[in-house]
Amino acid sequence: MNIPNGFTEWVWSEDKPYPETLDTKVAVMFRDGYITSHIADHVGWWWSKIKDADNWLPTGSGSDIIAYKVVEN
Repeated sequence: MNIPNGFTEWVWSEDKPYPETLDTKVAVMFRDGYITSHIADHVGWWWSKIKDADNWLPTGSGSDIIAYKVVEN
């Protein structure tokens, strides 16, 4: 899948389970190609200590976040 210009490909690791800080506002691109183009949420909205609810953790589903873009407040 092509990552749009301005977006950063997301690569999960145990050392970095989410990008930036939990308060950083981002637009995200999901594995199914959907981009939250008109909605910017905090990284914390997509991250959860509960692994099943954490979109930053790749599971192979269409709701995995594969790229993100930091947006201005």
